[in-house]
Amino acid sequence: MSYYYAGPPSWLFSALAFLGFVLSFIPLPWHLRVWNIGTCGYMLWSGVGCLIFFIDSLIWRGNTLDSAPVWCDLSTYFLAALNLAVPATSLCINRRLYYIVYMKAPRQPTPAQRRRAMAMDLFLSFGIPLLQLPLYYVVQGRRYMIVEDVGCTIEIDFTPVAITLTSLPPILIGVVSMAYCIPSIWKFLHLSRDAMEIFGSTSTVDPDSLTPSRYLRLACLATCDVVFTIPLSAWVLATNLREAGLHPWISWADTHSDFNVIPQLPSSVWRTQPAFPPAMEFARWATVGCAFLFFGFFGFAGEARVWYAATGRRIAAALGVKAEEKPNISVLRFQAGSRAGTGRHIHPRASFDTLSTRWNEALEERPDEEEPKPADPELGMEKPILEAILP
Repeated sequence: MSYYYAGPPSWLFSALAFLGFVLSFIPLPWHLRVWNIGTCGYMLWSGVGCLIFFIDSLIWRGNTLDSAPVWCDLSTYFLAALNLAVPATSLCINRRLYYIVYMKAPRQPTPAQRRRAMAMDLFLSFGIPLLQLPLYYVVQGRRYMIVEDVGCTIEIDFTPVAITLTSLPPILIGVVSMAYCIPSIWKFLHLSRDAMEIFGSTSTVDPDSLTPSRYLRLACLATCDVVFTIPLSAWVLATNLREAGLHPWISWADTHSDFNVIPQLPSSVWRTQPAFPPAMEFARWATVGCAFLFFGFFGFAGEARVWYAATGRRIAAALGVKAEEKPNISVLRFQAGSRAGTGRHIHPRASFDTLSTRWNEALEERPDEEEPKPADPELGMEKPILEAILP
């Protein structure tokens, strides 16, 4: 019996891809508000990727017509950048989490230092993926290829140069990300009670502040990407080597000799080749999976529910419906128990900068053998630690 890959129905992928696009952008407002560039980049790349795969699945369902050449040029270049985007944003998140638990930041980060940190995050989340585009063009054998029921896909002349420029970078970025990920998680799991309390103090103030729960969710998200990036990228590379073979690099002219020839692959052909469907479906479903993974970690959390409630109240107000707003008891409690009743707190943008600074300062100022101090009955934390982290 000959092999034939049926796969899930096309309408199911289209529905899930569109849902992944919508879910990717739901948590974006509160991540933008605190300038979490790594998570914002993760949402943007995976969300737009889902949108592209959704549109492709509609246009080329049951046909291989070259009906949208400009769209195919733009979308395939985006997909080439997406090859590095998710590992790069994961690296950005892991690097930030590592600095929070390990590095002793300056006492008060200057505006120049904040700009440098933001520039590095932007480079990791957007600069590295965009650098993939000229590298992709070097080994781009065709403008694109049209696959029935899938859409426009990238077309690479598989040579040693292609492996170096397109296949190895995701694996190398995954290795670097893992070098940040493992120590930061180990350190976080072995934090002292004092350090953990400083995380916890922010949770009673602002839903945007970094707390142990949010740190752990970020770490789990980045860890999942690292765990899947390295083996799956290696599997794709091995599959291409086994099925397509390795062609010698001859010259630039040879690689681009048929650049404007558009291959059209009907489903009756690609579904009968055992090695082709897994590689073809992997890129599509992995992008949708990234969107659902992110929403699973952040779409049901406390800060998400706060944003949903606020959005619901704004919609109700626009419709003329008066919604009852409940007071934030945790904020009132913190203000009552804070220094001199002033109600000072850590600003949400201190999540990645000031928090690590005050944390290390508080632990350095506390003697190693000092007897435990009486706990604040309202906050459940030791008063010297609370005083050390308050501005």
